[in-house]
Amino acid sequence: MTVLVTGPTGAGKSTLIHSPELAGFLNNGTVPANVVYGYELIERGIPDNALIHYNLLHPAQSPAFGAPDETGIPWDFEADPIFRKIMADRRLRLAIVLVTPAEELAERTRNRRFVEERVENKSPYDGQHWRNIIARTNLPAAYERFFRHLERRSIPYVVAYSSAQTPARFCRSDRVFVPANLRGTYVTPPSPDDIASILALEGCHYQSVLLPGGVVTDKGQYTHIDRGRHETFEMILNESLWNRSVLDIGCALGDLLYRAERLGAGRMVGIEPHAGRHAAANAISSLLHSKAEIRNCGFMDLGEDETFDHVFMLNVLHHVKDFHAFLAKACGLARRSLAIEFPTLSDAKFAQAIGHPLAGLLNWLPLVGVSSHAVDQAYVFSPKAIENICFREVGGFSRIDRFKSPLKHRQIMVFHK
Repeated sequence: MTVLVTGPTGAGKSTLIHSPELAGFLNNGTVPANVVYGYELIERGIPDNALIHYNLLHPAQSPAFGAPDETGIPWDFEADPIFRKIMADRRLRLAIVLVTPAEELAERTRNRRFVEERVENKSPYDGQHWRNIIARTNLPAAYERFFRHLERRSIPYVVAYSSAQTPARFCRSDRVFVPANLRGTYVTPPSPDDIASILALEGCHYQSVLLPGGVVTDKGQYTHIDRGRHETFEMILNESLWNRSVLDIGCALGDLLYRAERLGAGRMVGIEPHAGRHAAANAISSLLHSKAEIRNCGFMDLGEDETFDHVFMLNVLHHVKDFHAFLAKACGLARRSLAIEFPTLSDAKFAQAIGHPLAGLLNWLPLVGVSSHAVDQAYVFSPKAIENICFREVGGFSRIDRFKSPLKHRQIMVFHK
């Protein structure tokens, strides 16, 4: 069996590999006999029954990609030949991913003398070099991208919190706790009963939110989002959210906010007027030890001076009576971008409300269709209508990205300043 032990420089990979605690993280408790370091894989293959020691920040050393830039965007792991070699090995059965608080990582690099203490040919350790990389790296997003690589290849993984501040040097954690762990907070994984109590909340529906242990909340009766919202969020959320602020209007359970936090966002605010969903969202946020702030109010109650880097208005606008004022305010609060998802004139509910199935043929015109509350819809919009209001009338944006929503007969437009 081949096991990958990974984490940033200073996370304690070598310590764990040579510790009796390692057996507790393995499926059968049997520790592989061989240890191979990432840099050794450039010239040799991976031996059988091996522990692979891989620095999560190693791609920063790749001449093909270079060091991370000042925006905090994580590099592409696929640019690292060592990473590609590890992922291509079909014997890889488990990954142990170490997470250490960012401040503690930086402190460890100050006291380290050699790249690896346990090898014969010791190379000096450039602590300042690695402190610069740690300071300029979007660590939450780097972890998130790494988890996605593992999941796409169906490689099981466990997350371990590595800190000198906990009674045990290595404690089990969870993917959803990585942002809190990087801030220096250890979270004891909740019991199945604790998670069940969250799932039983009356308002815990509509979104598929990732909880500890891989548990996902139920969408309930909302079959129009049967594939979940992950496709939508992956379209419009990118890994340049490092220390950015986000506002999600109609956030439901807060799924977008937690995803943004895992991509490095520093401030997450959600507006959810539905009392039951608001209560469930707050319970989930507390369970995840998230910094997301979920407010039980209307969007128009938000102060004009409370601006955000990125504003999201997804699948909300068609419920709003005064859509023009709603859009104008959202445009004003967005410092960098505004993402809007809306039903077009092709929408089936709209066709039912007006009794005309061919309204979608008019989508190329700047039209707003008056629908009916009988079908839970106030208005529908042609893309040209949204463009004219936000881009030409309200203004302040420099370009528009357009996406086809995973939801039928809806479109997503992202306006950039």
